[in-house]
Amino acid sequence: MKNNILIVEDNLMNFEIAQELLINAGYNVLYAANASEGIKIAKQKNPDLILMDLSLPEMDGLTATKIIKQDPLTKNIPVVAFT
Repeated sequence: MKNNILIVEDNLMNFEIAQELLINAGYNVLYAANASEGIKIAKQKNPDLILMDLSLPEMDGLTATKIIKQDPLTKNIPVVAFT
């Protein structure tokens, strides 16, 4: 089974580049365009890894990461800054 990686990135070009690299490496890629959507997808899909942009509109990636790490459903998902 492929590992799922969630990319939270508001810049579509950055997402598309990362997506292509990850798919070519054999990963399944999930996408969120903002932090709130990323938190929601993390809870629903329980990805193996989250690549989190730190400069997001409305809610920054650091705040989103804190929320993810405080939630029992998502606290064990590794989050890597993607900026």
